[in-house]
Amino acid sequence: MIKGHPFETRSLDEQRCRQRQMLRTIPDWVMARLAPSAATANAEKVGADRAYVETLLRAQADSLIERLNEFDLLAPFAAQETTARLAEFLGHEADHLSGDQRMPREQLVDAAFDAHKAAGTPKTDIAPWRGDLGGLMILLVWADALASDGYRDPRVAEEPLAPA
Repeated sequence: MIKGHPFETRSLDEQRCRQRQMLRTIPDWVMARLAPSAATANAEKVGADRAYVETLLRAQADSLIERLNEFDLLAPFAAQETTARLAEFLGHEADHLSGDQRMPREQLVDAAFDAHKAAGTPKTDIAPWRGDLGGLMILLVWADALASDGYRDPRVAEEPLAPA
């Protein structure tokens, strides 16, 4: 956020946060299959209008998120990825816990699995949503390439990858 800037606002910061969290819960196999790249060369071409173009891309991404939510595609992905990442972390930490220290770990695991169950089974055939899902991912990757804060999803290459 930049005080007085017409586009670098608190609202944009909150939108970045929400969209980046959502992008991070798209499974690695989906990211690899659709293989977005950062397109940094285009970021340089918009110059002073970077924040403005970023807000346009993020608004379009919000429209795609709404459409994908209608098909109940993103929530199961998010629940599955959250459970998997938490279980991976806690699996490594379990060796260092004993007795009463295990209780918070078990509560976290139980809550994550309950959320995973409630969200339903993630779809493994993404073909019907490939265009919308790929479009969403590239819009968010491009928006992050334009963002002034330097964050990039760690799974996104700077150069285009060959689709898997």
